[in-house]
Amino acid sequence: VDSVGLAYRGEQECPIGQDQELADARGNLLLLSSYTREHNYKKNPVKVVFAVPDADAFYAGLLAGCGRKHTRPQKFGAMYLTMAFDPDGYVVEGIQMEGVTSPLLVAIGIGVSDLDTAATFYTRTLGLKFVRDIAVPGYMNEKELAPHDKRGLSLVLMNYEDKRVSYA
Repeated sequence: VDSVGLAYRGEQECPIGQDQELADARGNLLLLSSYTREHNYKKNPVKVVFAVPDADAFYAGLLAGCGRKHTRPQKFGAMYLTMAFDPDGYVVEGIQMEGVTSPLLVAIGIGVSDLDTAATFYTRTLGLKFVRDIAVPGYMNEKELAPHDKRGLSLVLMNYEDKRVSYA
């Protein structure tokens, strides 16, 4: 938790198991669920995205905190970012941003089988707005959606080019 700047807020029982509540400096909440029934993590790709002051230090902290190597800090377009796997195999991404003094949770990414269908659902049904397309050649394509009032987290829809990834 310290390696990504989140504070522990407590835990509670829920219908699928147990939840732990974590919060960043702005009060954004991240709920971690521990399933009591069988759950296939590999069929539900998810990532959490943080704005960080120093991508190199963030990556080192993730690895020191039991994370596993994914992508060393590197330039991607105009961004300097890094990724590591958490202990359950989910991707934790850190994007270096000026003016950020501690890691801030800025987006959640979910794997979807069809980007356009998912984007239509989240924009028309839930009122999010389209922000941008993000292409990671040879890896995945993404669509970033955000609340209309610009407050809160973005939702990143991810579709992997690797057809072995299953979303069902």
